[in-house]
Amino acid sequence: MNKFVLTLLVVLGTIVLSAPNGAQALSCAEMPTAEEAYERYDGIVLAKVERIERERSGGSAEHTGEHHRVALTVERSFKGVEEPSIAVRENITWGALNGPSEIGETYLFFLKQMGEGWEHPLCAPTMPASTAEGAISALADKELPIRRPAVEPLERIAEGAAPGNPPGSTEGAERDPVFAVFGGLVVVLIAVALRGRRA
Repeated sequence: MNKFVLTLLVVLGTIVLSAPNGAQALSCAEMPTAEEAYERYDGIVLAKVERIERERSGGSAEHTGEHHRVALTVERSFKGVEEPSIAVRENITWGALNGPSEIGETYLFFLKQMGEGWEHPLCAPTMPASTAEGAISALADKELPIRRPAVEPLERIAEGAAPGNPPGSTEGAERDPVFAVFGGLVVVLIAVALRGRRA
């Protein structure tokens, strides 16, 4: 029995001594500079998390486990993305440095291209926008234009902006009451004229 316990202690001691220390195990937690991250990642965006859907995936070794499908509205792009909204695949247990992405929050995302889509990979230096001022400043000269839809969003038209005018503009809107009053007067005059003919 003593021989068994001694062997067990030797094996456990070897395992403990040969295990990587915390710095080695979490080497990806070291934050790269903005320039290093720019070279390492395919897409860099400042984006708001609009929706998160859970997905289960399997198949290839690199895409096993549980993931989120995160819908983002892109506010600014610094590399690789020109669309106003994108979907990103994210590990369910790891998102931005402090955990998975949260709905309604804005982050500076560092993404990898995967086929036709985007992945928010493990160890990406993604950070909340509130702590990303330095990185955003360092990337500012690399900013890309975001392609906006050519069609007027219905919400803007419903808010009273005339099509083609900037948000908040009332140009053209001041004529609408004049046309309504004029149209109303025409209807009243026609009604009076028809009533007069019957009498």
